[in-house]
Formats: sequence, C-alpha cells, structure tokens
Amino acid sequence: MRFYRSLVHVACLLVLSACSGDGGPEGSAGDGSVDHVWKAQENAYKQAQDVAPMLEETEQRRRGLMEEQGG
Repeated sequence: MRFYRSLVHVACLLVLSACSGDGGPEGSAGDGSVDHVWKAQENAYKQAQDVAPMLEETEQRRRGLMEEQGG
C-alpha cells in the first residue's frame, strides 16, 4: 500500500511540475528558439523515465522483504 501511495505522490509531482511555468508564451524571448506545443509533455515524460528505475528498484526491495518475511 505504501508503494502505491508513493507512486501516486510521484505522479502528482510530475504533473504539477509539468503544469508549472512562467505563464508566458514559450519561445517568445526573441532569441530565435521556438518550442513546440508538446514541450512540457516531453519534459514530463523524460522526468518520468528518470523516476521509473527508482520505482522498479523500490518494488524489487519490497518484494524481497516480503519473501524474507514469508509473505
């Protein structure tokens, strides 16, 4: 149960970080850089990919502990 709660918290943090911003249009700084519409989603996806191995490791540890306890 604790694993799922942690997973929900991580997902909420990723969503909040993807939704936060300066409120202005992206790519309007005048420096020639233009971000596309899905840039925030791509960034959130990359962050989720970075978190996925950590979640897998935590799940393996949890399963190992359960096996040690005879569950």
